[in-house]
Amino acid sequence: MILKKNNIVTKINSSIKYLSSPTIKSHCFISSHVVISGHCNVGENCFIGVNATIGNNINIAKDNLIGLGCVINKNTEENKVYMGNPGNPLKVSAKRVMKVQEE
Repeated sequence: MILKKNNIVTKINSSIKYLSSPTIKSHCFISSHVVISGHCNVGENCFIGVNATIGNNINIAKDNLIGLGCVINKNTEENKVYMGNPGNPLKVSAKRVMKVQEE
């Protein structure tokens, strides 16, 4: 599903599972097989990788990159890359990783 409002695009793959209505801001990409287990807020410019799991009442801050298979069970900080189970931030910024991908 692609959501487009005022020329701002958010892409959500059709095979995500969520138990309540998450709030998803603009410029996000949510990969396939992502599970959102409760109410969740996803900030702007976020990427959530394949098979990631987001816990109940979690806020994903803007400019986050959530790695594949990552389990997020607490609120995230802005501009971070999260990997693992439980999701822990890496020492590199998400903006830097995304900039390298664009080049």
